Amino acid sequence: MATYTSIDSSERTIHRSSLAVLAWPFLCLLAGVLLWIFLQHRLQHERDAAAVAGMNKAAALARAYADQLSHTLHNLDNASLNLRYHWQKNPGDLGFAEQLQGDRYSYVTSMHASVFGYNGDLLGSTLDTSRHKNIANREDFQLSKLGGVTELQIIGPMSDDFLGREVICFSRSLANQDGGFNGLVSICVSPAYLASFQDRSSMGKSDFVSLTRLDGKLLASKRGDNSDVAAAFYRAPPLFGGNNGVLHIPGSHFVDEVPRVIAWQTLEHYPLISTAGISEPEIYAGYDKLARDYRLGAISASVLLFLLALTGMVYSARLAWRKQLAEDIRNTYLLAMEGGREGFFMVRALYDRRRVMVDFVVEDCNERGAAYTGFTKEKLLGTRFSELGDSPHVERVLTTCRHAMSAGFYEDELETRLDGHARPIWLHRRFVRSGPGLAVTVRDISDAKAHQETLSKLAHGDALTGLPNRYWLMNYLPQALARAAESGAMVAVLFIDLDDFKSINDTLGHAVGDELLQAASLRLASAIRAEDKLARLGGDEFTIVLERVETAEVIHVAERIVEAMSEPFMLANSRRRMVHASIGISLYPRHGTDIATLLRHADAAMYQAKHSGKGRYAFYAAREDGTDQLDAVA
Repeated sequence: MATYTSIDSSERTIHRSSLAVLAWPFLCLLAGVLLWIFLQHRLQHERDAAAVAGMNKAAALARAYADQLSHTLHNLDNASLNLRYHWQKNPGDLGFAEQLQGDRYSYVTSMHASVFGYNGDLLGSTLDTSRHKNIANREDFQLSKLGGVTELQIIGPMSDDFLGREVICFSRSLANQDGGFNGLVSICVSPAYLASFQDRSSMGKSDFVSLTRLDGKLLASKRGDNSDVAAAFYRAPPLFGGNNGVLHIPGSHFVDEVPRVIAWQTLEHYPLISTAGISEPEIYAGYDKLARDYRLGAISASVLLFLLALTGMVYSARLAWRKQLAEDIRNTYLLAMEGGREGFFMVRALYDRRRVMVDFVVEDCNERGAAYTGFTKEKLLGTRFSELGDSPHVERVLTTCRHAMSAGFYEDELETRLDGHARPIWLHRRFVRSGPGLAVTVRDISDAKAHQETLSKLAHGDALTGLPNRYWLMNYLPQALARAAESGAMVAVLFIDLDDFKSINDTLGHAVGDELLQAASLRLASAIRAEDKLARLGGDEFTIVLERVETAEVIHVAERIVEAMSEPFMLANSRRRMVHASIGISLYPRHGTDIATLLRHADAAMYQAKHSGKGRYAFYAAREDGTDQLDAVA
């Protein structure tokens, strides 16, 4: 009987061992199949995400380019209006070129302005006028002369005798005293200038931005491969539907055979379209690398699964060794928990006779966890929370544990100060209900918090001056305006531009220019009140926001800034340099109730202050006819 029992037991052992041996290849094969299914699903998800990111990038690029172009065309339009006004006010005055000296585009060598008479003859220009030039046959001249077009006209590209290259011209008609046609004011720019605002650092080599007319004719373009020449990207000009959108266009439609995602944005107030093309190889470059890495990892995992199956088949019968190994692993885990960076507690809830939770007792913890409490592990084990003292901190921990027991889970981040630490630290706490108690983990996340704070400062700060940047200002101003609207207070926006800064940059170099900007930012900060906000928008432009002020206080701050900037700067070359500040001021809600309006009006007031002389400030005001004027210039 015993022999039969032994044989049966042996057979059962062999049977169980056979099942264990066969289970390894089956499970590993199943794991491999699931791994590859997951891989394909993950890769498809990543490809879809890359496609969406590419479309978003193209759309954002087209919108940004359209915004830049709208701003530029608006300024060119204003320049043409100013020239027309000056010429009609002073007929025959050939010195009108000085009207452009204060314009922000006067330094662009690829731009010139001209005035043509009734017959199309050149009357004056910002460039050489020694050669006779007649534009009687030009499209914009003909339309203006016939009286068909009175607003701003945009024509080109066309060959220009002055610059010896293709230009795009912006023109307005002149009127005589009777209101009849009396000539044309024309401002011409190189196509490359209209594409010069786009930063190539955000574009791939095959990416491009372009400006086209509604009929698809290319006006200006820029490629990511440093090519500034307007090129025919398409085999045939595409026609876009709607004011904006995004399309996938195959490579057969392009000269270079590269498929692209094309986004377009129609310019507001102008019959032009901003387009951005992102090459699909650039879009999927990251995905292709990730796919290669994933597949290589999956192949490696498959090989490992195969080796694991072989290993499991060989060692599946060694149950004793497996048990010892499991014990070793458990001991290793406990050792890792004891010496790890994460604190660990097991606490049990204590109830009174009415089953009301009144306290908790520490049943287990590691040394790291004990250190976070300020006690030793030996002191904590078996200790009730109520026995640790009557401090508000203990009561808060009791309240948190009661909430975690009720909800089943609780997680938070806590700033606290530990004994022996010079400054507070941040702790991440996690409470999970386990049976009659809680499993609590505590981790020091001070480094991560410090890293987040550093990233926030980098995102909101100007690297050169240390001041808040444009991104910070655009987030701060809405809050300031909301507070002002709620309290009925006034907010002042001061737009500051450094006079003659460009000449210092050009003559002494950008290093000296940077030094001057740093010194100017310190001087501006010293001239304002402690509660005022100073930000650098870029270049030599600064903005100051004053909250809860009266007009007299704004004037006082502006005068202090002008006075502070009137003192010469001592630069690294040991030379004293005089750099004044022109200040434009807009007031909420008098001059606008939104950010864009207040900044635009402050900018307009700054330019009027600059035209009135260096080291001045001006308030913005609007005329009854809707044009800009200034409250006061001082």
